[in-house]
Amino acid sequence: MLGVGLVGTLAGPVQAQRVIDVTPGVSSQGVSPDTSIAGVFETEASGAVKADSVRIFLNGQDVTSRSTITRNFFSYRPERALAAGLTPFV
Repeated sequence: MLGVGLVGTLAGPVQAQRVIDVTPGVSSQGVSPDTSIAGVFETEASGAVKADSVRIFLNGQDVTSRSTITRNFFSYRPERALAAGLTPFV
């Protein structure tokens, strides 16, 4: 299962960026254990994402420094095969 959420600054109301085109898909089964985790940020309503504000977590571990993050998308390729049931969080 893929959980998605972003946190903004205290400067005022912030709308979380929506992540679309997530791979593997939410609740996917039978996914290869060496697959990459990726998603595209929807930017139509709220503009481009500040790449340095995005954090990627996998099963509670911060993997941001090992991820590719741009203003349009993110991807993470695990260093070793993933066990079944791990949950990425953006």
